[in-house]
Amino acid sequence: MAATSSRKAGRVAPAVLPIAALALLLLVSACGKTQGEQPDAAATSETDEFVKIINVEVENLLPTAFEEFIRLTGTVKAENDVILSAEESGRVVRFFADKGDAIRRGQPIAKIDDAIMRATVAAAEAESALAAESYERQREVWEEERIGTELTYLEKKRRAAQAAARLQLLRTRLAHTTVRAPFDGTIEARYIDAGEMASIGAPVVRVLSTSELKVEVGVPERFAPDVRVGTRVHIVFDVLRGVELEGRVRFAGNAVDPENRTFPIEIALEDPQGVIKPEMIANVRVVRHELENVIVAPQQALRQAEDGFVAYVAVEREEGAFAEERHLVLGPHYADRVVVEEGLRSGDRLITRGQMLVAEGSRIRIVEPMTRNGSAGVNP
Repeated sequence: MAATSSRKAGRVAPAVLPIAALALLLLVSACGKTQGEQPDAAATSETDEFVKIINVEVENLLPTAFEEFIRLTGTVKAENDVILSAEESGRVVRFFADKGDAIRRGQPIAKIDDAIMRATVAAAEAESALAAESYERQREVWEEERIGTELTYLEKKRRAAQAAARLQLLRTRLAHTTVRAPFDGTIEARYIDAGEMASIGAPVVRVLSTSELKVEVGVPERFAPDVRVGTRVHIVFDVLRGVELEGRVRFAGNAVDPENRTFPIEIALEDPQGVIKPEMIANVRVVRHELENVIVAPQQALRQAEDGFVAYVAVEREEGAFAEERHLVLGPHYADRVVVEEGLRSGDRLITRGQMLVAEGSRIRIVEPMTRNGSAGVNP
């Protein structure tokens, strides 16, 4: 029985040995492989470190002139634009010029019936002549021969002067029966027809001259310290493409309108092409500040910080290009440009695109501005 057990044990031992040897070999191989890969991983982390580089566009800053404007809206007015009214009552017998006609200063425009006035003037002329003759005779006899009394002499003198004054008054009224042009211009409108009765003060025609024009503008009261006589302005018109005029404020009102809180200004306007018409709407830019040799930056290149505004400029170091943060002190601004009083200087390369992605010390790559086809270049 014991011999049988020994034979069984002798048969199992040779089969177990190869399996144990194979397991030991696999274990040694796995351990060797793990120990060989660890140095390679360490070398990779040391040599292939990831660096983020941000593409940016820059603008080279140089001193320049800067103007800050106040944008306003005004209306074109004619310097000479009047409505002529009748100075004597009567029937309008005729017009010498009609609507749209060019007229000269002093030219007759309309005539009011003057038959009664002419008869009155003729009677006054006779009375004045008689009074003057009577006074002259009385003067001769009184001054040369002392005939009569001084009171009679003075009374004759008074009557002669009174008759002459009355005649002058009637002649003036007779002249007023003709409506005349006060200046060179055109008849813009006619308010009465021939044959109608005109009373004193009734409008007859409107006479307009476009040789001298002006722009009237209301300026908000907060700009009162900035706008005065002589201030430069630029004027453009929406309906006149390509027409831009310059002028100066020639009148600045001293009182503020209590209803809209504005004060009036006037700008003399020259129109050599003759295309500007009264009552046109004018877009007026009043120069508020004029500065020379200042640093001006686009507003979109600035970022707001807790204590104000900052900008980023591109600087070169040994390792390459980096972003440098600058804290700014800003001055006047207009449209998308602002004066930088402190923080930027001439020669700085201001980051104008990509500035929202960078911070102090960020690695950057300066690229050319995007072209129309969407391509961009990289600065060497």
